[in-house]
Amino acid sequence: MMKKCNKFLVLFLFLITAASLFSFENKDYIVRIIVTNHSEVYTIGTQYTVIDARDNYVDVLTTKAEISELKAKGYVLEVMGTVSEQFEEINKLPGKGEYHTYAEMVAILNNLATSYPGITKLDTIGYSVQGRLLLALEITDNPGIPENEPEFRVNGCHHGNEWPASEIPLYLAEYLCQNYGSIDTVTNLVNNREIWIIPMLNPDGHEAQTRRNANSIDLNRNYGYMWIGEGGDVVQ
Repeated sequence: MMKKCNKFLVLFLFLITAASLFSFENKDYIVRIIVTNHSEVYTIGTQYTVIDARDNYVDVLTTKAEISELKAKGYVLEVMGTVSEQFEEINKLPGKGEYHTYAEMVAILNNLATSYPGITKLDTIGYSVQGRLLLALEITDNPGIPENEPEFRVNGCHHGNEWPASEIPLYLAEYLCQNYGSIDTVTNLVNNREIWIIPMLNPDGHEAQTRRNANSIDLNRNYGYMWIGEGGDVVQ
């Protein structure tokens, strides 16, 4: 069963990542920028749509005009292909993935809480800058009742334009609810853990397709507790 699940997750990630390319209608090209220091990622990320980053390169979704601009700035580039070429490959696969909007995410969580009241409890843990709900779905055998069980949290979408980060928590929530009582591993997890799933920590950025929130803050670069990393927007 685990092998089948892993294969599905790989395909799921592949499909939804490809779907993100389609959402940037004016970004036609996938370009690899060669870098010599990972800190360059932060500079590039403030001006261009980064979809992947490593120690020696950054992949961006971009336009012909931006390609010319990058070359003028002295960057060494490699055009990896166009979005349409990527989708020609995706369309050959059985089935396609798509991202959910904030409203669709809310509807899914509400539906899970309504459909599985014995193991779920939907809670609002706060509000975004623009007033959107920050929702958390508790999944356990006695939701709303504190028990002496290990607790863990799965959250997604610190960066609003990294859409797979919200899809995986949503899929996990659906998987746990739909398979409780039929798959032993799932049943054991739900019965003996307190699971909290928060698919969107940055719903404003998600809807605007921006990395930062509506206050132009990169959320996971700016936590106040013991933050010592690069790329922060606020002086601690």
